[in-house]
Amino acid sequence: MGSLGNQWGWQQWLLYGGLLAAALQDLSWRRIPNWFSLPFLAVGLVVQGLTGGGRGLLVGLLGAAVGLLLLLLPFSLRLLRGGDVKLLAAMGAWLGPLPVLVATLVGAVLAGVLVAGLLVGRPALRREVVANLRGLVLGLGLPRPPVRPPHLAVPLGTALAAGGVLTHLFGWGS
Repeated sequence: MGSLGNQWGWQQWLLYGGLLAAALQDLSWRRIPNWFSLPFLAVGLVVQGLTGGGRGLLVGLLGAAVGLLLLLLPFSLRLLRGGDVKLLAAMGAWLGPLPVLVATLVGAVLAGVLVAGLLVGRPALRREVVANLRGLVLGLGLPRPPVRPPHLAVPLGTALAAGGVLTHLFGWGS
């Protein structure tokens, strides 16, 4: 997994602590602020450089680029917010290119579970989701979801952070 591998040491505690902090911010306020994501990305690059030299730094830079590119299109379509994009770029700096891809897939599955939880007991929201999915399948274009109050927003950053921890912990994508 990049130059960090799935070993345990101070680097992994920084990674897991950062991902936990991001998840808690997203759960509490449904946002991950720049003052958190950008230093988390920078520290990830520094750690990659310290542990893997020039190759480690390259792995971190490529991982950050992959993380950024994975969510750039959904962000440009206003399907998610910028904090999620910057968090995934930071995760890529820590994990590397292939593991951040795996972490994104795991995070997407976990986000789906969160969405299912939000839909329980909310028939109007369920109808809206079904109509949006039907329109997407029938080729009517991408849905334009309305801006929701924070308690109804899906904490995607939390799901991505959990995907990052699981990916690193189990060595997926290494």
